[in-house]
Amino acid sequence: MYLKLFLIFFICNIVKVNLESGEPFVSPILTPKPRPSNVFSYNGKRYYIGSVFKANYFKATQYCREQGMQLLSISNHLENEKLGKFIGDKGLALTWFWTSGTNLVNDWTPGTNLAGEWVWLSTGQQYTYTNWFINEPSNVTSDNRAENCMIAFLSIGQHGFAWNDVVCETKCFFICETISNCS
Repeated sequence: MYLKLFLIFFICNIVKVNLESGEPFVSPILTPKPRPSNVFSYNGKRYYIGSVFKANYFKATQYCREQGMQLLSISNHLENEKLGKFIGDKGLALTWFWTSGTNLVNDWTPGTNLAGEWVWLSTGQQYTYTNWFINEPSNVTSDNRAENCMIAFLSIGQHGFAWNDVVCETKCFFICETISNCS
């Protein structure tokens, strides 16, 4: 009984306030939530820019999968440019982001500059488009550690959203993606 009276009082009070203000009442339950500022869509894909915490390549892969997504794969120049623009608009130039790029699925001999083919782990496909930064991939650090995982970053200058190979245990932000099921 008290609940019914409370609800009637509450609704009447809302109607009174809205009548006095002249503004229509919009239920907060029916109001769509604002889209998070770190999510955007392009060409049938939805991207999540994971810039809250850093993780190594494997933890980033796991996090994306737990969200029903996968680490980023980049199909072409236009997609790479759109990602770079979004990153730039967020003020995240020069920030490293994991992608699903790796050459871990292929053989590589430490101490050599020869590495296997780079693939997108999320799709299993070899690269058909690349935007490696100058002299990359180098495949090895100065202290001879293997660089088998790929990051992307918005470089200052002509390279745009450039790619680099780094040690997989490096902690970086990351980009998850999912393919939209609806057109």
